[in-house]
Amino acid sequence: MTNRIIDVSDHAVKLSLKYEQLVIAREGVADVTIPTEDIAVLVVASQGTVYTHAALCRLAEKGAMLVACNAKCMPVAMLLPLPNHALQGKRAAVQASAKLTVKKRLWQQIVRAKIMAQGNLLLQIHGDACGLPAMAERVKSGDSENYEARAARRYWQELFKPLEFSRDPDGNPPNHLLNYGYTVLRAIAARALAASGLYAAMGLQHHNQYNSFALADDLMEPFRPLVDQAVYDIVQQMGPEAPLERKTKARLIYPFTVEYDDSGVQRGFFPVMARAASSLADALENQTGEILLPS
Repeated sequence: MTNRIIDVSDHAVKLSLKYEQLVIAREGVADVTIPTEDIAVLVVASQGTVYTHAALCRLAEKGAMLVACNAKCMPVAMLLPLPNHALQGKRAAVQASAKLTVKKRLWQQIVRAKIMAQGNLLLQIHGDACGLPAMAERVKSGDSENYEARAARRYWQELFKPLEFSRDPDGNPPNHLLNYGYTVLRAIAARALAASGLYAAMGLQHHNQYNSFALADDLMEPFRPLVDQAVYDIVQQMGPEAPLERKTKARLIYPFTVEYDDSGVQRGFFPVMARAASSLADALENQTGEILLPS
């Protein structure tokens, strides 16, 4: 099985199912067929695209995430497969009853890993981690002193300099590039959580009655700098207002298609995320342990 990210943006197409293959049909050109089991994320931005019910059901059964984008190519919705893990009921009960002290300790691990990753990226790009590793070491249980936000302010001030940038999903470019990359990352995290028998709506730190992917938002935090680096490279070459076109989006999802050194083992990004989600499930179930996040 492969883990492919398919983006349908440039033309109106029909998505249907034939012999376990997703068929992408467009008038005047030959059909494209892709095994449904190979698809991890399907991003659709073309406003004229139509779907068959069978295609959506089979994609969900195979664990694929559908990300729907509006006319501005901004993601607006995700279709999450229902969890089909054998221990789904047990893990849902454990997740719902997890002690606050356990969730705070797990959130501490996530924030530390995120700040370290941000510092590593600044060091790689600008030759200076700007004190972020030291901030990561000071993160306490539950991040009671809010080092995540404090590190973020410093991080965003430095990352795109000399550009004056503020991270705001509705803000000025290159926020639109970050939005797209983060949404694909969120879909990958939600998919991994579902495969581990966890409910993405029940978060460790993110809590919002309208957020169906709170736990995905938690788990994806240490991986955000992968998107940030891709956006930085695009900005350096094309400027902050680079359009969300096919080539740009391909560069934004490229970090999810390569292998990484994960504790001395080469792993693709999807296995890395799956390992992190599985370790989170074990930590919640055992009320101890750590999330296996790559260094």
